[in-house]
Amino acid sequence: MDETMSGPKTNALVEGAPLVAESARTGRVPSPSESGTEEIFCKICYSFENPLGSEEDLISPCGCKGTIKYVHRHCLKIWRFKGKLIKDVKVCEQCFCEYQVDDEKKVSSSIVAVATVSIILSLLLATNLFVSSTADTLFFIANDISAVFSGGRIESLSFGAPVIVCNMASIVAERRQHSAPGSRYVIKKLTDCRGVDHFASVEKKDVYTLKNIHILGSQESGWFTTVTLLGLFYVLIFEQTTALLVNFMLVIWRVLSFGTAMDWALYAILTSYVYFRMFTALRQCMDIYCMYAINAY
Repeated sequence: MDETMSGPKTNALVEGAPLVAESARTGRVPSPSESGTEEIFCKICYSFENPLGSEEDLISPCGCKGTIKYVHRHCLKIWRFKGKLIKDVKVCEQCFCEYQVDDEKKVSSSIVAVATVSIILSLLLATNLFVSSTADTLFFIANDISAVFSGGRIESLSFGAPVIVCNMASIVAERRQHSAPGSRYVIKKLTDCRGVDHFASVEKKDVYTLKNIHILGSQESGWFTTVTLLGLFYVLIFEQTTALLVNFMLVIWRVLSFGTAMDWALYAILTSYVYFRMFTALRQCMDIYCMYAINAY
């Protein structure tokens, strides 16, 4: 019985060998009638011929084997760019291999790298603007909280009577360690109606409250604050490694507490590693989105 069953199989393999060789040489998948089997079909539409143009354009773009090996070009494009999430368009969901389609448009790696660097620089600029516009407010709140826990009175805090500042240019110049133009600035705490009447006569453009100094950009953020906050935000939100977060915060604490050359060297190494991981993750996303943009339509 074994010889009887093995005979037809051997003959089928021998007879089908020329067709396999021809398929490898010409790149065309043999039809079911040529190959003597009914198992060659598109794994998406389950048809041998393309349902749109009746063309025999079956390809094998990934690492799938057996009956799910072949797919029509058009069916694959519709499935990838219309039926899947954008982040999954480059990888087969069954064999997890990256699709290799000869007529597919590709984006230059240099363009993707430049776009990724531009995004990181934009994030750094946005972080700097955010810190510059909110630093004074955060400092006021932190100082008031500290004063309350230290036994201070609420009347003496920023939430008490308002403070009027005249000649704001002098304050800004002094905080930036420049020579103060014009006369010295005047600070007066409003405690009665006469003070209100007196300062109401001052032009509005020269009257500001201390709580809104940050609107003029008097509190500037340096590169250390910007780079550290953006890196820390990325590690907290997108990295799932507790050891990386703990080590990064420990290095930041050492720089702020001691600031030795060794501390700065460790900070530079760990920050470079964090930004390298950020660059790698953003580059993968940019590569996928660029490929989707030029091939979807």
